[in-house]
Amino acid sequence: MIFTTVKSTKWMLDNYKLYGIINEIMDMNPLNFPVGITKVDGDNLFVNRISGETKLFEDSLSEIHKKYIDVHIVLKGNEKYRAALEITNPDEVADFDLEKDAGLQRIVDDEQEFILKEEQCAIFFPGEWHRPMLAVSEIEGIEKIVIKINKALL
Repeated sequence: MIFTTVKSTKWMLDNYKLYGIINEIMDMNPLNFPVGITKVDGDNLFVNRISGETKLFEDSLSEIHKKYIDVHIVLKGNEKYRAALEITNPDEVADFDLEKDAGLQRIVDDEQEFILKEEQCAIFFPGEWHRPMLAVSEIEGIEKIVIKINKALL
């Protein structure tokens, strides 16, 4: 898991493909993307544009992926996350949905909290539980994207 600002990834552009992908998407002005999925490279690389509201912890689920790296970027608003630092094998997650590449759970041990503000991002690798879209203090509007990168690309 990495959380940082979009601007701080610029210096890594020449050295790391992951950061190149993030900056390529940000150069496309994702606030103008339609809500929902925008394919960039078929199922290997796509963007989920989200326009919604944050939620209370009790109304949330933690998620895990096997195939995709998730890059969450806040475009407008603030968003709290909870994430577990321990890696979990997605093959051991009950009811893991291979088609959606997602496992969901209400309770995950040892979650840590952090907040993302505008133009900050969090990168979650396969096997890392993360609980996005949480209200910082009260429910508020959020504009964000999730870049989904097939781990095979890297």
